[in-house]
Amino acid sequence: MPQWVKNAHQFVSNDIEKNKLVISVRDLFLQAHDPHALLFTDLVNCLDPTGVLSHEQRIEQLETCFKILQDKHESTLLNFKKLVKSYFPETGKELALMCDFVAKHAGSNNLQNFALDLAKSEQGLISWIESMIQTISGRIKHNWNEEILSTAANRISDYAQNFLSVVKSQHTSNEKQTKSGKTKLVSLVLEGEDGRLQSYKKEIRIAESKKATSTLESIKAQLVELDEFDRINVLQQMLKETLEAQG
Repeated sequence: MPQWVKNAHQFVSNDIEKNKLVISVRDLFLQAHDPHALLFTDLVNCLDPTGVLSHEQRIEQLETCFKILQDKHESTLLNFKKLVKSYFPETGKELALMCDFVAKHAGSNNLQNFALDLAKSEQGLISWIESMIQTISGRIKHNWNEEILSTAANRISDYAQNFLSVVKSQHTSNEKQTKSGKTKLVSLVLEGEDGRLQSYKKEIRIAESKKATSTLESIKAQLVELDEFDRINVLQQMLKETLEAQG
């Protein structure tokens, strides 16, 4: 069990009581000094404090807790991978070329390492995810905790922005961006309460999808009921909140 899992507090997000049980079982094993007391007293009191469960039901509860603990690290890495791939849907040679270019031309060592890790994302292993988290967080695996992992996940957007900016700079006569690799800078300038102009920006992909088209049509249908000023106000607030959240 990785060190960070030994100190984690979030295992079952939608069940507070089960989450408490998993933590209690983990702590009992980590702190146990008397195996006999652990098996026949401490675990029984933890799993079945009211004494209503059968022996088989207690074992089933214990097995469930063990599985949750064992799966915690891998499930966290897989969720991290899913998030990364949402920013980089490219595969095969296209992804390899992008990563190679960024690894060679990025001005930051961290971004170069990020590109090298991303290039390994199709190998089916999880070591590249651990390496990427270490690159983003600046912490080795042994020093991870839930807060560090959460911060690393939130910073993927920043790395993706910088990565795509480097890719966009690739303009030579022999190298052209593919359709799926094209990006565009979206910028919003607003007047703040103090009268000063505030700028928000984000590099986005130019890619059509059925889901995005459907969402656009749905929003249009709702906005048509508003007057011009309300439409503009709603749209600028949505764009501002999105750029702030991911910038």
